[in-house]
Amino acid sequence: MINRIAVFSLFIAFFCSFSAMAAPDSANAVQKEKVKKIFDDLGLNTDQKAKLKDLRAEMQTMRKDHNEKMKTLREKIKDEILKDFPSKSALNGFAKDIGNLRAIMAQKEYEHLLKVKLLLTPEQFKKLLSKELWQGMGDGRENHHWGMDKER
Repeated sequence: MINRIAVFSLFIAFFCSFSAMAAPDSANAVQKEKVKKIFDDLGLNTDQKAKLKDLRAEMQTMRKDHNEKMKTLREKIKDEILKDFPSKSALNGFAKDIGNLRAIMAQKEYEHLLKVKLLLTPEQFKKLLSKELWQGMGDGRENHHWGMDKER
């Protein structure tokens, strides 16, 4: 189970890294080069690259919406805690809302992964998830834009 989560996290970090490519700094240039290498190693055709780019844009929109909702909840929690007499039931409600949002986002990410799987050949998908391909990528957190990291 932990192995699956780790592989999934790496995979999501890979697609999240596309947003890092748009920024001009050198770290993003390095990330862009790593993604290019993965695409080359996978032997993606032009159609696959275009469709993966579209899926990335779709996922970015979902992540942005998720991050905004999480930010709003964190602000509500902060406001409640700063009160002279914070309501524990309100805080518990916010915690439940955060859990629900995380569960929804996890489902969307798995759905995204399944869409990616449909675009790749079985060999490409297996190679994408292989440990060897990820060596040199780090854990993806250097330029990680996945909302879950920003919550901690």
